[in-house]
Amino acid sequence: MADDLSNAFSFGQERTPDQDIEFSLRRFVEIAQRALSPGVNDPTTALYCLDRLGEVLGILAGRHFPSGQILDQDRKLRVVFDPVTFADLAESAFAAIARYGIGDSDLVARLLDVMERCSRGAATSDRETIMRMYDAIRAASAVSGFGVAKTAAQPIRE
Repeated sequence: MADDLSNAFSFGQERTPDQDIEFSLRRFVEIAQRALSPGVNDPTTALYCLDRLGEVLGILAGRHFPSGQILDQDRKLRVVFDPVTFADLAESAFAAIARYGIGDSDLVARLLDVMERCSRGAATSDRETIMRMYDAIRAASAVSGFGVAKTAAQPIRE
């Protein structure tokens, strides 16, 4: 049994994209943040990262995420863990990019569009979380004096 348990896990010195979706998404976010920094000032790279994040999150939106509990064949609770939800992944990525790019109307417009598209396939509670963030980013953009372009996506409320 100890060997079976040991073989169920992979251990290493570093996180890997194959085993850790949060790590993979975080890499895109970090590249976007660096691109938006005043020293680099490369909004095209930030937009590219945002588009790739949107693609991945769009795929993940329709997927089932673990509940945080694993039962054995007799339906007895055997493992409890802190689950990662779609909303956790999306909120982390979107908030981090918004923080650095709130003053760029093109980036904010694209961010809002990506958020709206990702919310379409998400579960109701995840969609509500994303749309609350959507509203907050849109409001922050207006307050910063860089209002979002009129072509920005309008949220779909269900």
